[in-house]
Amino acid sequence: MNQLTIEKVTAELDVLFSKTGKNMETIDLYIQLKHKQNVHIYNLIQMLIKHFNDTGDEDLANELGLHGFCGCKVSRLSNVIKTMYGKEIYAKIFDGVEYPTEAWTNWTQTERKDFALFIQKKILSVISLDDYKRAMEGVSRTWVSNDGSVGTTSKDITLKDLDAFIKESNERHVNYHGTDNTALEAFDSEEWKIRREGSKITVVQIPFLKNKYLSQTNEKMKRYYACRCPWVRASILKGETVASSFCHCSLGYQKQGFETFCGRHLDGRVVKSVVDDGVLQCVFEIDIPIDIMEG
Repeated sequence: MNQLTIEKVTAELDVLFSKTGKNMETIDLYIQLKHKQNVHIYNLIQMLIKHFNDTGDEDLANELGLHGFCGCKVSRLSNVIKTMYGKEIYAKIFDGVEYPTEAWTNWTQTERKDFALFIQKKILSVISLDDYKRAMEGVSRTWVSNDGSVGTTSKDITLKDLDAFIKESNERHVNYHGTDNTALEAFDSEEWKIRREGSKITVVQIPFLKNKYLSQTNEKMKRYYACRCPWVRASILKGETVASSFCHCSLGYQKQGFETFCGRHLDGRVVKSVVDDGVLQCVFEIDIPIDIMEG
């Protein structure tokens, strides 16, 4: 296995950067080249993350960190489908399919995008779109429940309680994502806040790379900087869009806090996703149960 030093890596990258620009597409290409040379990709990525943090390129470091995040998403999805729809359905979809089972993987952004397109088409050839969406939502829940299930012991929640929880959630929502005054000011606004409108809760996802999103004028790149999913980000750059039903994983993540608060499953939907042309925000909607509305 080839051994690399940070000096050699940065020298090789600088040559590529001078030709194709200092961005994740270039880094993605470099990772592909090193993969072919049998370099240990996990160690390479860790080396690059440290280098970019040390040199002040925090956005590139964060993108590389996302590169290694959720490598096991499809493994989790396969387990959720097996639990929800049985071994026969699971076998029709996943038998003979190779996919990452660990949190980190050698796959590049482009390889993940290609696989996301492939597995989405394969799943939808076996189960319905609604069943697929439910399974994707279950993926997010596996971080707190191995089988992606939701607790079914409903809590005695009033609308006033829920509104107070939304207010608290907004404070966490902005403070967690705002890394500097510019980002805090931009995202601490009604446009980005969680809000209740009648019997619906609307959640707008804060962009992944906030400052680049704010400064970017190119629509495609703005969508790319907004997207938080390591499996579909390259689809925005490549123009090969993974259907927004894939984003029900993010919907499940957004619903999780409200489902825990209410102690039950909540219905919801992806209203808008940046994977679609012309869309600059990911927006999710969650239904409030009738008994809470009328209580």
